[in-house]
Amino acid sequence: MKSIKLFEGENTLDFLDEKGSVIYSIRYESLNEYDISGTCKWILHLRRKSWAYSEMLYMVAKIICRLYPLNNFDWENTFFIVEKAEIDNGVDSLRSLIEKDLGNEEDFISKIRSANENNERDEILKIVDANLKHYGIYK
Repeated sequence: MKSIKLFEGENTLDFLDEKGSVIYSIRYESLNEYDISGTCKWILHLRRKSWAYSEMLYMVAKIICRLYPLNNFDWENTFFIVEKAEIDNGVDSLRSLIEKDLGNEEDFISKIRSANENNERDEILKIVDANLKHYGIYK
């Protein structure tokens, strides 16, 4: 569902459904929370929501950067986790389709998994870096 919109309220960042109803809110003062590795807790929390999508998460990060310009987030690591999860979900979906059509063709499935993992980290980091630049988020 990519119809979720962001709305910057007086004290909260609100997430609105297609009818304009608030489905989720985050108080601005809590947006600056990160874990020990520097990843943004809210981005990682939001990515698990069924209505969240990666472009929206980058927009949230941009808002965080504007509100907290001296933040200590490791944006590259934060969005590596987001992008990797999206790729993994895509591979799992592909695997499911292949298993339905071909039965359990383990050799074919293992080749797909291997191709996905071989260049995965470098390719994901390229995606992350391009998106961080596109959305104006600094590392």
